[in-house]
Amino acid sequence: MNTMKRSVKLAAISLALVAPDTSEAQATDTTRTRLTEVRVSVSRSPSTIGGAAAVVTSVDSLRLTPAAPLSDALRELPFVLVRQNSRGEVELSVRGSDSRQAAVLFDGLPLTTGWDHRSDASAFPLSGVGTIVVVRGLSSVLQGPNALGGVIDLGVVSDRSERVRGESLRLATGFDQLGTQAYHLDWARGIRAGAGEWTFRAGGGLRDREAIALSGGVSDKYTTDSHRLTNSDVRQRDLYTALRYQTAGGAWVGGSYSANAMERGVVPELHVTAPRFWRYPDQTRHLGVVSLGTGRRRTPLGSGDLEVVVGQNNSSLFIESFLNAQYDSIVATERGRERTSTARLLADHSLGAGELRTAFTATRVRYTETLNAAAPSEYEQNLWSSGVEVDMPIAGALRASAGYAADGSTTPETGGKTSLGRLSEWGGRFGLSTMALGNRVRFHTSVSRRARFAALRELYSGALNRFEPNPTLQPERLVGAELGATLLSSRAQFQAVVFRHRLEDAIVRITLPNRRFKRVNRDELRSAGLELLAGWNSGGFSITSDALVQRLRIEDPAVSGSERKPEHQPEFRLGADAAFPTVAGVRGRLGFNHTGTQYCVNPDLGRNQNLSSQTWVNGGVERTFSLRPSGLLSRLLASLSIDNIGDSAVYDQCGLPFAGRTLRFGLSLM
Repeated sequence: MNTMKRSVKLAAISLALVAPDTSEAQATDTTRTRLTEVRVSVSRSPSTIGGAAAVVTSVDSLRLTPAAPLSDALRELPFVLVRQNSRGEVELSVRGSDSRQAAVLFDGLPLTTGWDHRSDASAFPLSGVGTIVVVRGLSSVLQGPNALGGVIDLGVVSDRSERVRGESLRLATGFDQLGTQAYHLDWARGIRAGAGEWTFRAGGGLRDREAIALSGGVSDKYTTDSHRLTNSDVRQRDLYTALRYQTAGGAWVGGSYSANAMERGVVPELHVTAPRFWRYPDQTRHLGVVSLGTGRRRTPLGSGDLEVVVGQNNSSLFIESFLNAQYDSIVATERGRERTSTARLLADHSLGAGELRTAFTATRVRYTETLNAAAPSEYEQNLWSSGVEVDMPIAGALRASAGYAADGSTTPETGGKTSLGRLSEWGGRFGLSTMALGNRVRFHTSVSRRARFAALRELYSGALNRFEPNPTLQPERLVGAELGATLLSSRAQFQAVVFRHRLEDAIVRITLPNRRFKRVNRDELRSAGLELLAGWNSGGFSITSDALVQRLRIEDPAVSGSERKPEHQPEFRLGADAAFPTVAGVRGRLGFNHTGTQYCVNPDLGRNQNLSSQTWVNGGVERTFSLRPSGLLSRLLASLSIDNIGDSAVYDQCGLPFAGRTLRFGLSLM
């Protein structure tokens, strides 16, 4: 039956791709239509935010499967390093940063202040997310605590999101040659009510992946199936709903709720003798956000606005550790329950020709950890940050911005272990920007300093006896600088940025004589590099490309001549994507990706292991059909994609391969 269903779906999509278009008008390319907000037809629009380089992307412009996780979208974006670790989590890195140093915001609420101070991008569905803004470096000191190595901002129902006119509905399905099935629904409606407007959104998705394709160049010693990677299955369900009301004067109130539940396997590392044999039989997240704003209002001193965001993030996980790759003998279990509450207050006011901005963020993290049959351990961490920034014109188009932040942390509950007490740090930044060449080019530069407090998991978790806890970890401190230029025109875009970072008291993992790991403050990490982003479109053709060249070194200040290369940080990355018309209204696309040599610490060898450079190519075709002139479900988009066309051996990190050649089909009704 499964084979028959897949054959029927394949026939339907093949027919859709080759059938003539009977509509009177030429079908409109969905991606290009949705990108008119940023005035370019390519999916990677560069900009500057607060004097820092940024990339703005519409989720609709990315070629993703229905019900895709955030990690799939971030893999399509430039300058964001995405990799799956040995726990099955997907980590993010920007400019050589650790995954805990890049903040993820969801509708203005930080997701990365929790038990582990990072958000697993593979466990966060994209349902309801309309835009993704990736800011490299520090664009503001107002983004809350621990935001120092870049910001990934997901836009949903805040005042930045797209307003809905009328009603829209989208149904999508997709599958691949290994039996993966995915379904997604999005509905939105805007209703005028007196002097205001209501916006309703709702949707959800289902993703059932039996396995990811095993590349012919990868030897998986834990399976006899030459096509499927061991323990790589995922089953996830998600839903979201959002409501927003905005008055004619600009005041607004909004709320959103999202939930997801999943079961998944963890791919065992192929390069070590004792990998993790783990499964997550149950992992859930419930996230609620309420936000309101006054809009811009006149005051006795000028004009200003006020915004409040309050959110609750409740999540749970259950880990089963098995004796071997047969996954039939459980040797250890871990249960975790997290409750993170966050409140943010932001207030802006004019300051003559400039602007004064302030923010206060407070977060409370409570976590219950249960290992095997032991009594539960309770942990709590409180984080807060207050900041102020001033943005002022200096002369002509030259503007300056300066900010200062005071951050703090306490750990009142530590599961019976030593508490760090009260910690505090300061942050600051200064930036300049100006326009030139008829306001077509923006030059910008900035310097900044920020600190990150260790997460509860770093301080106290043993990770099923893999780590020795270290409750004495002190904050990391990052000093960064960047200089760049951005060009935007109707057909071309270009951005070039030079950056330099220095991270002191970096929290690093060391291997103890008993082969357990331990996190310590020890090293200084230095990174410097060049980021290039370019795009061009004309006559239905579009191409975007990006390149990253960086030099990263780690040094122990206490040991002379200890300089070494960090783990999982390639020093060269290159990507390019092209979209073009072919015949009969079919559009083609082709993507190229290259990652340079990187390194990892092999505990079996006790030294760095080399992971050679790797290259892979993706491609596909799609066609949009007009089913009727207008109205709901009036267009059909059919797509056929091939990921990793050459079936290359591509690794997220040492011993953890990415998918081999994968044939994907999709239908989207809009």
